[in-house]
Amino acid sequence: MRYGMQMMPMQRVWLVLVPVVAGSDACGHGPPSVSPPFDQKHSADVCKQCVTSSNCQWCPLSQSCGTKRMMGFDAKCMGNGDNDKPVDTGRDCGYLPPWMPILEDAYGASLEKANSDVMRCLQGRVERWKVWPDSELKSWPSAKISEFSCMSTLLREAALTSLSTHQVQLKEQGEWSGTIQARALSAEDLEGHEVHSKFCEAYHVLFPHEACKAKVFGAQEFAELRQKAASPGGAFPDITADLERSLRSGPLRPPKSKDSNDPMRQGSMPWSCRAIWARQTRTWLRLEPGFATTYDGRFTISIRFEEFKNLGKLIHGQSSKEGAIPMRSHLRRHPYSLLQRIYGLVRVKMLDFDEFCLIMANEGYNLEKKIQGGAAVTRYDLKGKSRNQKKKRTDPNAYALLNGDFQEREDNQLPLRNWQCKALKKKAVPDIGWLESHGMAGYSFFVEIAKSERTMVGCSGLPGVPLCNERSDRTTTTVAIVDYAKSSSAAMKFGGYMEDFIEDVCIMNKKESLESWQIFLVVGVFAVMLLAGALACWKYGADFMRSTQPHELRDQSLEMTARNVRGPGY
Repeated sequence: MRYGMQMMPMQRVWLVLVPVVAGSDACGHGPPSVSPPFDQKHSADVCKQCVTSSNCQWCPLSQSCGTKRMMGFDAKCMGNGDNDKPVDTGRDCGYLPPWMPILEDAYGASLEKANSDVMRCLQGRVERWKVWPDSELKSWPSAKISEFSCMSTLLREAALTSLSTHQVQLKEQGEWSGTIQARALSAEDLEGHEVHSKFCEAYHVLFPHEACKAKVFGAQEFAELRQKAASPGGAFPDITADLERSLRSGPLRPPKSKDSNDPMRQGSMPWSCRAIWARQTRTWLRLEPGFATTYDGRFTISIRFEEFKNLGKLIHGQSSKEGAIPMRSHLRRHPYSLLQRIYGLVRVKMLDFDEFCLIMANEGYNLEKKIQGGAAVTRYDLKGKSRNQKKKRTDPNAYALLNGDFQEREDNQLPLRNWQCKALKKKAVPDIGWLESHGMAGYSFFVEIAKSERTMVGCSGLPGVPLCNERSDRTTTTVAIVDYAKSSSAAMKFGGYMEDFIEDVCIMNKKESLESWQIFLVVGVFAVMLLAGALACWKYGADFMRSTQPHELRDQSLEMTARNVRGPGY
């Protein structure tokens, strides 16, 4: 009984203390933390709305509003410096942390839209900040949105730096130098050059002991691969300016599933996430190998790219192997090469992420950007006999379907005309041979088919046949070779399978009617021939009849004409 009497006061004290602890997110009348603009006035305004009672304290480093802990202890605030201690009064809200002017100068108003990934990254890391929802990622937990945003921010900054010039600001011996020549891409050099990131500069103010850095590789080599001579069809200008605009347009996006707004749907996207560790009630996630796109969807980025050394061999060539010429030489010799173009390589390190990321052209030549209402798009990842030809995706709404799905939905035939099939084989064979010479295998044909019930999607603005193919039944098809940097001792055997596959899925002697343009061509040629014949008769026939030189045929013709004029009886 005595023990029970002693416990009652403790219970009453606990009931009194619980509201103080539980109300930490609701202290003050204003927001729990500052948001853009990151300037002195806005910081002071939010601070004054925070410190409205004796229980509320302002945390200068995190710019957030905290609540005092039990027994009157100060609120928990980030930072170990004297300036980072909590502030009790709104008359003096402490110092302006240096990360604020860095972000304001570097990003300004764009933090709320085009560079909102900067904010979402920090919001998942800084105390009391709330992660902004993403309308395109409604099913994602806040922790996952935040980590993906961190990767997006750092990767975009690194990629933009690598595009700016062959001369980039690099870190040498711990100090930021002026602009020096970027190091060439090398299969043996995995270091690259670290680039100056404004985001990391601000991040290290908040988290001085955590990794945040980016490196660029092969700035000069990739600049050559972005030029017109290496573009699909050799007809497009240097892609650098377009790529820069796309990277600046907004945060990276994970690809969505077909006919689905849920990118988390099982099998709907070529990358996934998994939890690896928990820290202070936050679950951090790690990105598995896969892909993302720029905000406008015009470019693809391979996340956790693992074939760095093979990529170096493809770009520089291998003089010891016959036919293994550099990629830029191959693309210039074969402008209609089906190889998916590559435009840059960076390495980013942050949180648990330390990986290479490869920046590439859209594998469907941005066909989907042309599609309006009424058109359905289906994508396929196709291989030869190295893959079970009956294999299907478990999810029919997957981003790209497999050979078994292709057999079922397309009757195992590409919707191409005979002459388009001939062009496809003619252009694919040199690519397959070039990959064989480098010892590469495991690649796929990426096929995108757009079918419309109303108007043709068409290939205007896209590379021509066989990269983009249109048919009179309002079907448009693109074909590309993707994921081609994997080496194998069976490269020649794999290449043979891929050549046989083209023969199987693109028959070149199908029975088919003439298309409208072909009919117009035949009629036009016939009309031109008739006109040319008439003109020849008029010119050369008249000259023949007026000639004074004797000719048996002309004399007989004149005599017959005279008789006809005189009439009978003469």
